[in-house]
Amino acid sequence: MKRTLLLTVALLVATPCHSAEITIYRGEIIVTGRIEQDDYEKFLGTAAGMVDGKKQTVRISSPGGHMNPAIRIGKFIREQGWKTLVPEFGHCASACLLIWAAGIPRLFGPGAILGAHCVTTLENPTQCYEPGNVRYREFLRSMEMPEEFIELHRKTTLPIVWVPLDTAANATVLPQNRNPK
Repeated sequence: MKRTLLLTVALLVATPCHSAEITIYRGEIIVTGRIEQDDYEKFLGTAAGMVDGKKQTVRISSPGGHMNPAIRIGKFIREQGWKTLVPEFGHCASACLLIWAAGIPRLFGPGAILGAHCVTTLENPTQCYEPGNVRYREFLRSMEMPEEFIELHRKTTLPIVWVPLDTAANATVLPQNRNPK
């Protein structure tokens, strides 16, 4: 029993984290997988040839990952005026939402799902980290996400909460085009 536990722990520690796969396919930037610390630089390297003043699409499906590179990728996407898309039956959760929120417009395909949870740290992955949550929501506001979407994040804890379709659909509409209630 003790030997099995030690072997399991050793395998978990030795298993490398794989960062997101960031490629170009049919003229779109494709981001899949977990967002890791080095993914901003990888995104810039992949996207470098796409910065030509044309409207590009970033297609993303990710369970999330690290907030800081996601915010940096999101800022870059917004500066370029690119659109973001969670593809048909794709999923975008956690840090992925920060990238998706940056799109102009931000779209999601049929069957796509969006998920949110509170920000945690590597040191304490089972507890919400309020300074990180504040930064997360500030970024969403800077991307002009609807307040109902930000409020949904404020209420989340652990585990993940899947965003209701009407809230997600409202988030795809930029403020200047949103119907007042």
